[in-house]
Amino acid sequence: MKGEQGDEGAIKWLETKMKSAVADHDLEFASCGGAGDLLNGTIAMYMVSLDTGYWRLDVDLRAGKMVDLRAPETFFFGDLYEEDPIPNPPSLYVEMPERVFTGLDVQPDPCDFLHDEMQKGHVVTGKTFNDIQPFLPKLVLEDEPPAQETLVGIILPNDIQQGDHLSATVTTDPKRFEKIPALDVIKTTIPLTPDADGNPTFHSVKVTIGNETPQPAQDGMTTVTTPGQTTLGVHVTVPNSPRPLLETTVPVTPSTAPQKPTTETQPSDFTAPSVCIPNSVHIIHGVFSGNSRQTTVTLDDAPAKILAESPRAVIWSVPKDTLPGSHRLTVRDGDHAASFKVASISIQMSADRTVLKRGESTPFRAVVRGLEDLPASGWTATAPFDLEDEAGLRNTAPGFHIPAKGEEGALLLNLKNLSPGTITVPGWQNEATVLTLRRGDFSNGQYVYTGTIVSRVSGSFSISGIVTPFLAEQSGEPVH
Repeated sequence: MKGEQGDEGAIKWLETKMKSAVADHDLEFASCGGAGDLLNGTIAMYMVSLDTGYWRLDVDLRAGKMVDLRAPETFFFGDLYEEDPIPNPPSLYVEMPERVFTGLDVQPDPCDFLHDEMQKGHVVTGKTFNDIQPFLPKLVLEDEPPAQETLVGIILPNDIQQGDHLSATVTTDPKRFEKIPALDVIKTTIPLTPDADGNPTFHSVKVTIGNETPQPAQDGMTTVTTPGQTTLGVHVTVPNSPRPLLETTVPVTPSTAPQKPTTETQPSDFTAPSVCIPNSVHIIHGVFSGNSRQTTVTLDDAPAKILAESPRAVIWSVPKDTLPGSHRLTVRDGDHAASFKVASISIQMSADRTVLKRGESTPFRAVVRGLEDLPASGWTATAPFDLEDEAGLRNTAPGFHIPAKGEEGALLLNLKNLSPGTITVPGWQNEATVLTLRRGDFSNGQYVYTGTIVSRVSGSFSISGIVTPFLAEQSGEPVH
């Protein structure tokens, strides 16, 4: 699925044109009867051109109005190009000729026009990709690069209960998530075909969870458990394979005390940690549908990827380009929403010199930033901390006391020498140091660690810094 450089440039130009063409479009036809009546959620629209190619446009709707859009993929002259990520699993899939999509924008009554095209069989809708896949152009398989065996992980909530509606996703970086207590990560190795940029793609991978039909891995999966169910089956398949590449089960436990109905949910019923860290995992507790196809998480109005959802929590990934300081976190589940003010923490590592000769030394600094607007209440712990690996902490920070509920909160700063053959840091033990930071250690929202690097042999070097927060959760506020 790899095109020539000229084709890739044409694809990027085409996607820019596609997005700008609908940037001011309210997409009123999304709520037309018979097209799904979707007012809140994500539509994955596949526009077919000349029966030889298509482009996919994902549109996020709120109260029937467009709030964001992406172009995740384009099928162009036999090649598939996967571009924008898919943070929100689609609630509705639509396949239509490109001429119909263009016509919707100029018709005096888009709904009548859409209904007419649907009656003619020109527009196909469905709740899953499988419903529309037969109507899409097929890939040119003989031009595909060879598949590569790739370690992947299926990310599920760790507390699956009987009667739950739950959601899951698939990742090519399972080690990043496997030690997070709130998640259950099933690892396996499957052959994945690279996209035009050489990155593995899930386009042909299907995952079956429970009694659901196979679902495209790239769009995320949902399922519902039943009363009395004790295990949940998970299967992974790819085309032309005589049997599933993965067949396993995960435990299902009896349901706990009944939750408040989602129809009675208030913003204050949702809670979330008061701080987040770029490229890390964050959690929102509350009363949820469990269906990530109707749930969205945004940070400053930018969509964030939901990793897993249960009726009790949404686990999501903080964008890696999030800047330090205050941000507005919003979660929406159908008609219910809550907002939080969160502080993003960053670590800035620097040294006066980055290349040393043997025997030379240089000062270095690790600056923890982003807490200037965190109130005093944010420094009170509200355990349990279901994102932190307590067993791992006992190894890396054996003397650290995890704050109990109501105790003063803390940040754990772990600095590690990644170039022990090249440098050493006097005063560190086993080429690392772990510091417990309290509120009083921060001045104007930041903490500065200083040290000295001494070179063992000539060359460059690297030191890593990881911050683990043990601070307060906060209740949600109404969304304005």
